[in-house]
Amino acid sequence: MLRLVSFIVISILTIHANGQRHCYSCNERERPEDCENVATCSAGEQCISDKYISEEGHTFFNLGCRPGRVCQILNQFGKRALPREITRDKRRLIHLCTKCCDADYCNKDLCADATPPPSTQKQCYKCNDLTKTTQCEFLQTCEPDQVCFSEEYLNDNGEFRINLGCQRKVVCDALSSAMKNNQQAGRDTGVNHLCNACCNTDHCNLTPCQNITNAFVAGRR
Repeated sequence: MLRLVSFIVISILTIHANGQRHCYSCNERERPEDCENVATCSAGEQCISDKYISEEGHTFFNLGCRPGRVCQILNQFGKRALPREITRDKRRLIHLCTKCCDADYCNKDLCADATPPPSTQKQCYKCNDLTKTTQCEFLQTCEPDQVCFSEEYLNDNGEFRINLGCQRKVVCDALSSAMKNNQQAGRDTGVNHLCNACCNTDHCNLTPCQNITNAFVAGRR
């Protein structure tokens, strides 16, 4: 019984340790909200934001991933307690704020002077010619009349590919209408187009197309 309990505990700890965060990852941004790149952290890493004054006197933000042990030290003692080999920073920078957080995309608002006002503009993954959505590490800030979009298709060589980005709401409405009409008539979509989907929350098109609500899927009745 003791061995069984030990195995379960070790398994739970291993699963937790293997969890990987998606964090905003940019250097020398004047505002954290200008960051449109995402990194998949290594197991055990957390998201971090560092606000500092450069040697030239400019205020910048660095965002990315850091090991959990570094974040633990930061949370307990603050930036000044970090040894040089951990900070990895040999320039003469004045660090105004360095904070970690342990949730996907959580470091965009860390160290900001004030909570930014709510925005109607979505941030969506933006990549083309993928074989799986998790390969994408770039974001796009959509226009006010756009939402996130995902498309699965076969290219000219018959190979499966994925496009991600922003799409106008009117186009999404047309896709939704076409889906209903095709389902009622029992028709399939074009041979090359396997799935089209729109969604209306930040980062939502990282989800596989067919798992997005109201996805327009070829052959689905």
